[in-house]
Amino acid sequence: MEIDYLDRDLRRAVTVPGGEPPGWTAAEVARARLVVQCVHASVFVNDLLSIRAFVLKQDRDDPELVITGLSSCKTLTLALKSTTPPTAVLGIATSRTDSAR
Repeated sequence: MEIDYLDRDLRRAVTVPGGEPPGWTAAEVARARLVVQCVHASVFVNDLLSIRAFVLKQDRDDPELVITGLSSCKTLTLALKSTTPPTAVLGIATSRTDSAR
Protein backbone atom coordinates (compact mmCIF):
# COMPACT_ATOMS: atom_id res chain seq x y z
CA MET A 1 0.00 0.00 0.00
CA GLU A 2 1.25 3.48 -0.82
CA ILE A 3 1.46 6.25 1.82
CA ASP A 4 0.89 9.99 1.55
CA TYR A 5 1.87 12.10 4.56
CA LEU A 6 -0.09 15.18 5.62
CA ASP A 7 2.30 16.04 8.46
CA ARG A 8 5.98 16.90 7.99
CA ASP A 9 6.92 15.80 11.52
CA LEU A 10 5.21 12.44 10.99
CA ARG A 11 7.11 11.89 7.73
CA ARG A 12 10.38 12.79 9.49
CA ALA A 13 9.62 10.52 12.44
CA VAL A 14 9.07 7.45 10.26
CA THR A 15 11.52 8.00 7.40
CA VAL A 16 14.63 9.57 8.96
CA PRO A 17 16.70 7.23 11.12
CA GLY A 18 16.91 8.81 14.57
CA GLY A 19 14.58 11.53 13.33
CA GLU A 20 12.60 12.24 16.48
CA PRO A 21 10.77 15.53 15.85
CA PRO A 22 10.60 18.11 18.65
CA GLY A 23 7.70 17.37 20.98
CA TRP A 24 7.61 13.65 20.11
CA THR A 25 8.51 10.89 22.52
CA ALA A 26 10.46 7.79 21.54
CA ALA A 27 7.32 5.70 22.17
CA GLU A 28 5.26 7.86 19.77
CA VAL A 29 7.93 7.52 17.06
CA ALA A 30 8.14 3.74 17.58
CA ARG A 31 4.35 3.32 17.36
CA ALA A 32 4.14 5.53 14.25
CA ARG A 33 6.89 3.47 12.60
CA LEU A 34 5.06 0.24 13.43
CA VAL A 35 1.84 1.54 11.87
CA VAL A 36 3.70 2.68 8.74
CA GLN A 37 5.44 -0.69 8.38
CA CYS A 38 2.08 -2.44 8.55
CA VAL A 39 0.54 -0.02 6.05
CA HIS A 40 3.38 -0.75 3.61
CA ALA A 41 2.94 -4.50 4.12
CA SER A 42 -0.83 -4.36 3.52
CA VAL A 43 -1.95 -5.30 0.04
CA PHE A 44 -5.61 -4.46 0.59
CA VAL A 45 -7.38 -2.00 2.87
CA ASN A 46 -8.97 -4.92 4.74
CA ASP A 47 -5.49 -6.26 5.56
CA LEU A 48 -4.78 -3.11 7.52
CA LEU A 49 -8.19 -2.94 9.17
CA SER A 50 -7.85 -6.51 10.42
CA ILE A 51 -4.74 -5.74 12.55
CA ARG A 52 -6.23 -5.63 16.03
CA ALA A 53 -3.10 -4.35 17.79
CA PHE A 54 -3.71 -0.83 16.42
CA VAL A 55 -7.17 -0.49 17.93
CA LEU A 56 -8.31 1.27 14.77
CA LYS A 57 -11.54 3.20 15.21
CA GLN A 58 -13.71 5.11 12.83
CA ASP A 59 -13.59 8.84 13.62
CA ARG A 60 -16.95 10.06 14.92
CA ASP A 61 -16.67 13.43 13.19
CA ASP A 62 -15.44 12.12 9.83
CA PRO A 63 -16.51 8.58 8.90
CA GLU A 64 -13.92 8.56 6.09
CA LEU A 65 -11.11 8.60 8.69
CA VAL A 66 -9.76 5.77 10.79
CA ILE A 67 -7.81 6.74 13.90
CA THR A 68 -5.41 5.10 16.33
CA GLY A 69 -3.71 6.63 19.32
CA LEU A 70 0.05 7.17 19.41
CA SER A 71 -0.14 8.55 22.95
CA SER A 72 -2.52 10.47 25.16
CA CYS A 73 -1.51 13.61 23.22
CA LYS A 74 -1.29 12.44 19.60
CA THR A 75 -3.66 10.51 17.36
CA LEU A 76 -2.65 9.08 14.00
CA THR A 77 -5.34 9.56 11.34
CA LEU A 78 -5.62 7.30 8.32
CA ALA A 79 -7.74 8.08 5.30
CA LEU A 80 -7.84 4.95 3.17
CA LYS A 81 -8.25 5.39 -0.58
CA SER A 82 -9.33 2.51 -2.79
CA THR A 83 -7.08 3.54 -5.66
CA THR A 84 -4.66 1.42 -7.66
CA PRO A 85 -2.45 0.84 -5.74
CA PRO A 86 -4.40 1.41 -2.51
CA THR A 87 -3.19 4.49 -0.62
CA ALA A 88 -3.25 5.49 3.04
CA VAL A 89 -3.13 9.21 3.79
CA LEU A 90 -1.57 9.65 7.23
CA GLY A 91 -1.83 12.68 9.47
CA ILE A 92 -1.54 13.67 13.10
CA ALA A 93 -4.27 15.16 15.27
CA THR A 94 -4.18 16.17 18.88
CA SER A 95 -6.02 13.62 20.95
CA ARG A 96 -9.39 14.63 22.27
CA THR A 97 -9.91 14.84 26.00
CA ASP A 98 -13.02 12.70 25.56
CA SER A 99 -11.47 9.77 23.70
CA ALA A 100 -13.21 8.47 20.59
CA ARG A 101 -15.36 5.50 21.52
